[in-house]
Amino acid sequence: IIFTEDMPVPLKTQRANYSEVYVNGDGEFFGHDDVSLSVLSKKNVTVRKFSAKAMKATLTLVGLNVVVYLLTALSSGSFDIRIDVLIRYGAKVNELIVEGEIYRLLSSAFLHGDFTHILFNMYALFALGKIVEEAMGTPRFLLVYFISALGGGVMSFLFTPNVSVGASGAIFGLLGAVMMMALLGKSGVNRRMFPRILLLLFINNVKCIIDQIENHSS
Repeated sequence: IIFTEDMPVPLKTQRANYSEVYVNGDGEFFGHDDVSLSVLSKKNVTVRKFSAKAMKATLTLVGLNVVVYLLTALSSGSFDIRIDVLIRYGAKVNELIVEGEIYRLLSSAFLHGDFTHILFNMYALFALGKIVEEAMGTPRFLLVYFISALGGGVMSFLFTPNVSVGASGAIFGLLGAVMMMALLGKSGVNRRMFPRILLLLFINNVKCIIDQIENHSS
């Protein structure tokens, strides 16, 4: 078995009683000779792409966010959540935080204003959480997530007076973790993930801009 990283798989002259199997940086298997092709074509030789056990914290966080959103939607009578409902459930409100309700810096990360808001954020959380949790392990993944969520709440408190909600701070923290692992070549994460990372970054930036426009117009 030869680990090729991101180098192209070389073609070699076949030799009797000798076979080579190549594994790239994504964990995908390749082979050129009859033996390796025969083995790799068997159904019991598979590359695992999804493991619920390996990303249990990610799935739990996605489920928790969805449950909270459904509760706020039920209270609002609409999928567009009323601002008074968001405030009641723990949105970031600077005046209330100054009065001592510090928990809002973190609780606001589990609230979302409408269906597209939670859809974009949960897609990003699922995609990035899978990478980070499998690469770093559940405890470190949760540490990155909650520190980033809290950091996002603090930055919002410091730089905007508007009521704010959303998991964007936590998601940008996960983006940063993935980009650092990709740059350093750690834990099986490689630079080939950059297009997906940039796509998620673009989606979340667009959503943040839309939210800011809506907040200022309201």
